[in-house]
Amino acid sequence: MLTSSFGSAGSAGAGLAILGVLAGIGIALMIGALIISVLTIIATWKIFTKAGEAGWKSLIPIYNTYILFKIAGRSFWRYFFIALGMNIFRAIAENVSSSAVVLILSIVAFALAIWLLVETVKCCHGLSKNFGHGAGFTVGLIFLNTIFMLILGFGSSQYQGIQTNE
Repeated sequence: MLTSSFGSAGSAGAGLAILGVLAGIGIALMIGALIISVLTIIATWKIFTKAGEAGWKSLIPIYNTYILFKIAGRSFWRYFFIALGMNIFRAIAENVSSSAVVLILSIVAFALAIWLLVETVKCCHGLSKNFGHGAGFTVGLIFLNTIFMLILGFGSSQYQGIQTNE
């Protein structure tokens, strides 16, 4: 009978090594997320200041989104109620036993999620226009948000007031 030279101790060691690597990756991702969050807060603080708002408002969850939508010339309340409705429909769907009702509620929640995405894109475009930029900058705000927020905050862009219509 042939046996492995590692035996069961080798298997356990390999498993621990894999767990160690995964833990290291997890810690690196957490540190990266923390860095991005801090940079986004700093950029938002600077954008608020440029737009005539107090920078500390960027530190308060939900209120900072309200101010950002205000700077972008968009309705925060539409965004808020769409998000609220989406979460309500999703929560109801999770607690209903009828599959037909779950399907309908899930479709409504999905449609609201799409609408929420559209409102977010409109906010990015309003923010871009109100700082004197165009559609290309809007695309940057959507896909590389923190980088383009830093460009708005620390670049030469000046807030020009609300340039978009609701």
